[in-house]
Amino acid sequence: MAKAKYNLQRVFRKLVLDFQRCSLIPSMYRYKVLKLAGIKIHGKPFIGQDVIFDSMAPENIEIEDGARITMRSIILTHFYNPNGQEKYPIGKVHIGRFAFIGANSVICKPVSIGDYSTVAAGAVVTKDIPPRQIWGGYQPAS
Repeated sequence: MAKAKYNLQRVFRKLVLDFQRCSLIPSMYRYKVLKLAGIKIHGKPFIGQDVIFDSMAPENIEIEDGARITMRSIILTHFYNPNGQEKYPIGKVHIGRFAFIGANSVICKPVSIGDYSTVAAGAVVTKDIPPRQIWGGYQPAS
């Protein structure tokens, strides 16, 4: 079994992303720590406790001002592609202004979540959500 090789930048990002999950950091300041990991953050979004961000390419995550990502959500920039040549393609995740991501939601594909949109608790997001929409449950890929 081959051992995974991580460069120093990825190790640093992983440490920062793990640190931000700790409950000692108030949610209203968590975004400042996430900037150190390379996540593009505009304004002051709310990042809840125990949110998991992808450590493979956190620089491909962009969060706009006023967005609210609640506890235990997972945001991934890569996914498994059984049909493609590249098994783990990496894409961008964009969370719009004042978007709301409910607890335990999973964003598991490169997507854009529109301004003022709501993702219900426990939803699995696999395709773009237009602005001012409310989505919940599992939305299968087209």
